[in-house]
Amino acid sequence: MADTLTLEVPESLDGSRVDKALSSMLGVSRFVARELVDRGVVLDGNVARPRDRVHTGSLIETPHPAEELALQPEDVPFEVLYEDATLIAINKAPGMVVHPAPGRWQGTLANALLHRWGRLPSREAARPGIVHRLDRETSGVMVLARTATALEHLGRQFHDRTVAKRYLAVVRGVVRRDAFVIDAPIGRHPTERKKMSTRARAGRAAVTRIRVRERFASTTLVEAAPETGRTHQ
Repeated sequence: MADTLTLEVPESLDGSRVDKALSSMLGVSRFVARELVDRGVVLDGNVARPRDRVHTGSLIETPHPAEELALQPEDVPFEVLYEDATLIAINKAPGMVVHPAPGRWQGTLANALLHRWGRLPSREAARPGIVHRLDRETSGVMVLARTATALEHLGRQFHDRTVAKRYLAVVRGVVRRDAFVIDAPIGRHPTERKKMSTRARAGRAAVTRIRVRERFASTTLVEAAPETGRTHQ
């Protein structure tokens, strides 16, 4: 196909529908991804349908998404904690979106990274140097890759869950137990499809270890250590 992109499916998207894979790899909405499939997407040499499944290493040939959806560099401020020739550590502020998504195509960390460092290695077009993410309202350290080798090694560590993650959160109420485990499968909310919920009909395992750090009059400071990496866990 003329004027196309060729994308290789990463392991993290193995088994996904082709429209979902395109959405993730290009940083566009599922609606835009479906439009691309309708325009003519080739999966491993065959014309793809939206429901077709991709596998690690699959090659997707797709028309370019609309120009206005392409990632653009923007001078968005953020704090750099550490930087060397192979990786970067930044402090993501609460309220900052990591990469473009439906409803937020500009002003993201990805736009800021492109402005500061230019081209960074990536397996997905809208995620330069990004190997993991934090939710919009979550602040904390993010590690970014500056080389293809660093991208591969960091990606493998996050995939194999050899990275230790710790979150601090203030929760309503006084938590009496000093430590406990939350084991509640997470999936799509049964009625609000843009949300994730433990009330999903078919959730995926989600385990988080909780330890109380400090108790206040009506709130509690806890440390959360997720053992799985589900969306919005």
